[in-house]
Amino acid sequence: MKRFMVTFAIVFPALAAFAPVGAQQASDPAARIAAQQQAMRPLSAIDGEWRGTTTEYRSDGTKLERGYVERVTPLLDGTLKLLEGSKESVTGADDFHVICVLSHDPETKQYTMRAWYPEGAVFDVAFDADAGTFGWHADRPGGARIVATGAIDGGVWRERIEFTVPGQAPRLLEERVLKRVGNGD
Repeated sequence: MKRFMVTFAIVFPALAAFAPVGAQQASDPAARIAAQQQAMRPLSAIDGEWRGTTTEYRSDGTKLERGYVERVTPLLDGTLKLLEGSKESVTGADDFHVICVLSHDPETKQYTMRAWYPEGAVFDVAFDADAGTFGWHADRPGGARIVATGAIDGGVWRERIEFTVPGQAPRLLEERVLKRVGNGD
């Protein structure tokens, strides 16, 4: 903890020193913030704590069902969201815990989600949302792609994750069915 505090004490002021530069570069910070808030507003349906199950489909044809929790919290006056997902630990399966930050760039009109995994991996993934559905995809080497599609309907979050390779049928990796158990505050 002491190491964290020392690092924080050194890094935070350095980052804060750059904030005015970014603010000067934006033509109208208030308009930028309002545009980010507007873009994130339709995603308020995912805010909260969600619990349920995830079914993993393994390449050997077996499947594994285990508990899953997703927590989604709006931050910085609704300009971005913090997502935390974790799977129940079970014998024969890797632990899973991921932290993501979802943001929107008003200039490009694109959502971006950056994900951090405990094994040190960091991914930037494209995120899309419209008319009650959402999805993300992460490009992998060789043209492969991990694609997730989801929707919330009747208080139930359903998400499907597939692995795609050009010239092959998509392979289902995982399906999640979650119900809201908290409001995310």
